[in-house]
Order: sequence, then structure tokens, then C-alpha cells
Amino acid sequence: MKNILYPQRINVKHNGGYPNLSGIFYPWKRISFGISLFFLISFYAGAQNVDSIAAKFPDKDAYHLAIEHRYDIRMVDGKPAVTHSIKEETLYLKDDVSSAQKETVHYSSFFGLKSLAANTYIPKKNGKYKRVPVKSFRDGVNESSWVFYDDSKQKVFYFYGVNKGVKTEVNYTLDVKLPQLMTAVSMQSYYPSEKILCSVSYPDDVEIGYVFTNLKEEDVTTQKTKEGNLNVITWTMKNVDGFEFEFDGPSPRFYIPQIHTFIKSYKTPQGREPVVGSVENLHKWYRSLIEGYDDETDGVDAMKEIVDSLTHDLKSEREKVDAIFKWVQSNIQYIAFEYELAGFVPRPAGKVCTKRFGDCKDMASILKDMLGIAGIKAYLTWIGTRDIPYNYDKVPTPSSDNHMIATWIDENNKPHFLDATDKHIPFGEVSDHIQGKQALVSFSDTEFKVYDVPIAPPSFTQFIDTCRLSISGSNIKGDANLLVTGYYKDDIGYRLSGEKREEREKYFRAILEKGTNKFHLDSIDIRNLKDKELPIEVDYKFTIPGFVSSYEDEMYVDMNLHKRIGKRIDDRRNVPFVYNFRDLHTVVLILDIPEGYKLESVPENFDGVTRDFHFTIDYVVKGRQVIYTLKLERSVLVMDKSYFTDWNKLLDGISDAFNETIVLKKI
Repeated sequence: MKNILYPQRINVKHNGGYPNLSGIFYPWKRISFGISLFFLISFYAGAQNVDSIAAKFPDKDAYHLAIEHRYDIRMVDGKPAVTHSIKEETLYLKDDVSSAQKETVHYSSFFGLKSLAANTYIPKKNGKYKRVPVKSFRDGVNESSWVFYDDSKQKVFYFYGVNKGVKTEVNYTLDVKLPQLMTAVSMQSYYPSEKILCSVSYPDDVEIGYVFTNLKEEDVTTQKTKEGNLNVITWTMKNVDGFEFEFDGPSPRFYIPQIHTFIKSYKTPQGREPVVGSVENLHKWYRSLIEGYDDETDGVDAMKEIVDSLTHDLKSEREKVDAIFKWVQSNIQYIAFEYELAGFVPRPAGKVCTKRFGDCKDMASILKDMLGIAGIKAYLTWIGTRDIPYNYDKVPTPSSDNHMIATWIDENNKPHFLDATDKHIPFGEVSDHIQGKQALVSFSDTEFKVYDVPIAPPSFTQFIDTCRLSISGSNIKGDANLLVTGYYKDDIGYRLSGEKREEREKYFRAILEKGTNKFHLDSIDIRNLKDKELPIEVDYKFTIPGFVSSYEDEMYVDMNLHKRIGKRIDDRRNVPFVYNFRDLHTVVLILDIPEGYKLESVPENFDGVTRDFHFTIDYVVKGRQVIYTLKLERSVLVMDKSYFTDWNKLLDGISDAFNETIVLKKI
């Protein structure tokens, strides 16, 4: 679905070109996203000592003196018209802040750019400032590796002479073309802020709503006033610390405070007209957008022939759904389109079938219609990927979704979520990027249901490495088999799709390495890479030179060949970790005790359990073999700070166990 997020884009693995309205910004540069900018010509904080502010925030390049968002809603020709004014004033705390020089304001067909002004204020010796207006604004086009075409645009401009003590201002207004598309305001920036303000003004004929995420009522000052015939709600936060950003963490939307404002309804001569603010209203609007989308009949006859060829020998609905789903996965090329309302509306299924390409909506459209030809009901379904932290029950607006799939409900009333943009997921399983999300399934113009998408258990996604080990001098030699299932298999399928044999072997060589960097892969045979049902299977042989150490009549063998399990978490970290899926990693090593030696001692077993993590090491002696089994099970998708202390303790425990070796003694 179309990504109409202004003014900054989000890169989603499979969002299908669907609009993403969730406010986000990329904090590793100065943000021009729309958090933005309130500038007081009198420089409210201008008299503050730059050095004292810099000393207070030594790790930050800049300090927001003020940030402001103002939504203004008016009734025009009987309908609400919305503008969003964004202002920011920023003080720079260090010299040569090169990241601050280039700025970008994003807009699109849904968010028209009404006005834009920017200035640099350079301090003079007399304590005043020299204003340097930005005069050149260059047009640009957003580029994304996963979008074939979109209508997003940008204005690019530069601040010059940005050094310590310099201030910048940006002030722009966006025309929100559809009243349903008011987006969240973030009440925290990467830089610390003196003041962040969000307001919405609206007439009595308009009913608004708002939702806080990651924000408590007591943490924000709320003021309700009347300005002429307009009602005004203003939320203000002062002395807001900058948020932390970690490249191995989730989008800041998952943890920074946000305010979602929206129009619930407005008054008309016929009564009140709903907008959003409830799932019912949201569904009604979505259905209005897709009305008549599939009336076109071109290509339908060809589609019927395909359906007949796929299903004529099949008897059960499940078999037919499976066959059609696999055909769409294999034959419709995913290409994201983002252009005006085409970002919301599927193309007719016959056209998709003829052209053999489409975005997520088009794939949902052709699945629904092909199943319909086979006499099976399927339904268009709106859903958000896991990149979005909101669900319909909390935020019933377009901010909660960015993707479309089809849903089939079986004879046991169980929904099956069919996402053909995932080329490698087997039928009956859920794509990893929609696990745990809410699916808005549309049965008719007025009937719908919100389903909770299940999260696959760790047993679905397994990495099982079984090795038969022998000792040759000081070397370890292994004859091994690897099984890869679930989302591990899915990810490897994407990674190696279209790669030559040499590249495939290079990839597996990296993930199979164990023991030391002297690991040598002697041979490898990869099977089932393209099979959706069977696990990937890899037979391989390896040698680890010089891995066995000896002293006098004893030999020491470290069975802990796999030690890449994670790292300790810094006590100062507050940002969560996000995993793509739950998983179970198993390593089984079977060591043949060499002739002339007996087993002298084995380490104690290890069993470490903490919330949603279970790590074990087991040693079993069977005849002249030592069987070592390592299991690493993770049952969590988002690991927040409440996990960190227990995780570090678990890691310390298994790290100690990794230092133990078995001892063999000459007979």
C-alpha cells in the first residue's frame, strides 16, 4: 500500500507500497521530518549561555529551543479542511555540524506544501544575530529501493555557516488533502528540547479525538481554550531530553511519546458524517475507496483458465487455496506503486493477471478473485507490518496499517492470512512481518472483523546442526547435517534468491563456521533451497586445525563449538531489542573417543532460564561417544529494559559453561 508518510519515509521489508501514516524520523541527522519547528524572532532562549547548554548535553550537536505542530481544521464547502503548520528553532552546540547543513522537507499528493521559509541566524559580537534567509529550494524526488514509483516529493535546501552558537529556523505548512490523514506528532526529538507543543483547532461542527502512545496524561500539560469560533486543545512538554537511538533497536515510534489527533465526525445537514476514530469508521472509509475497483473484466477469462488448470483435480478447499496461493507467489512479481489514491486501491485482478506484476493490494486482489472463481470466499484485509507499533484497538486510524493481504476462513472458522508478497512462506503459515498484528478483514461494505494474527512458536523456526566429530592428531574433523526451517528458511530464501552456486556456498560457509577462524569447509551439498514445504538441508564436512590441546597423558576437547549467542547489554541502555521471530537453535555434537583414550571427566550440564529465554547444555556419555547438545530458545519478539538484568545473568552463566572442556586420558 502507498507510503504517504510525510515528510520522511520508512523502509519496510514488505509494506507493499501501501500508505504508512505513522510519524517517524531518522535521528542520526538533523530531522526535517515534521517534528518541527517553532521560531521566535525575539529568540526566546537567545540570551542563554551556549556553553552551559553544551555542557549539559555533551553528546548532542544541537538543542531545540522550541518545536511546534499546529493542526488547523476549518469547514470548507461543508467538509473539514486540514492544514498542519510545523515550526522549529534550533541552537547548535558544536562547531562544524555538517549533518545540519542539508535539510529536506517532504510532501506529496496527500500533503501539499503550501509554504516554506528557512533562516540561519549567525551571532554577532554585540549579542545580536545576523539573519541569513535561505533563498534556494531545490525540487527533489524521494527514492526507495523497494518502491518502483511513488509521487512523494521533497524540497532540499542548505543552511550555511552552521557552527556553535548559530541558530536555524524552519517554518512550513502542509495542506492535508484528506481529513482521514492527520498523523501522529512526536513529543520528543533526538536533540533535547526546551519546549515541544502540539495543538489542534477546530469548529463546533467537528468532533475530534486523540490518543497518547508512550505518554501519560500527567507528563504533558493540556490546555483547552476558545479562540473566536474555534476550540483549541494544546499539549505542551518542557525540558524534554533527547531520545536514545540504537541501530539494533526498533523505530523510535516504539518508545517515544506521541499524540495522535484525528477527526471523528463532522456535522452535515443530513446528520453527522463519520471520518475515523473507530474501527467501524475506518473500515467504512476504506470500503468507500475500493468501491467498484474490480468491475473491469479484461483478463478474467485467462484467469479462469488458470484457476481451472490449478484446481480441476483437487477436491478440498484447502488444496485449492494452497495451489492458487502458490501460483500467485510464483507468478506475480511484486512491484510497489505509490501514486495518489492508487496507493490505497487495488487494481482489477484480471489486469494483474495479464501484466503479471503488482503491489500488495494487487496480490490481495488477484488472490481474492481467483479463489472466488474456484468457488471459495476470500476477503481483502488491511494490516500493519511489525514496523508499526500501533494496533486498531488503540489507534483506529490509517496510521495503524501499511499493507494489504487476503484472508481465507476455513471450515473450522480459522482465518488464514495469505500474504503473497512473501515468496517463500509456505501456505498455512503467517509471514514474519505481520506476526502479532491485528488484521482488519472486510466481509462487505458494513461487515468486518478484527483478528489477532498469531505469533509462530520457537519450534516453527529452527536451526538444527548435527555433527559427528572425530579427533585426528590436534585436529577436529566433522561430518555434519544442517536443517533450517520456518523463518530462518524464509530469510535464507530471500538472501540467496537468484544467487549462483558459488555465492550460496559462500553464504553457508559463513554461518556454518565454528570453533575458531581456522575452520575449513571441506565439502558442502545444499538441498531444498527453493522448496516451500521441506526444510533446507545441508550436508557438509569440515576440519578445525589445532583445536585439540594435550598435556602429558591428557587431551582437552572443547565441545562448545558454537558460542555466538549474544552479548551483555550496557546498563545505560533503555532502547528495546526487536527480533523478527521466535526461534530454537540446536547444536548436537557426537564425539567419538579416539582409540587409546578413555573419558576422564565431562563438564556439568547447564540449564539457564529467564523470562522468554531458555539456554541448556547437556552432556551424555553413550559407550565410547560423548553427545553434547546445546539448545538456545527465544520466545520473545520485543525485549525491553525489564529483561536486561536477567539476560546479563543468563549470559554470564552460559559463558562460564562455555569455558569448560572434556578431558580424555591415555589408557
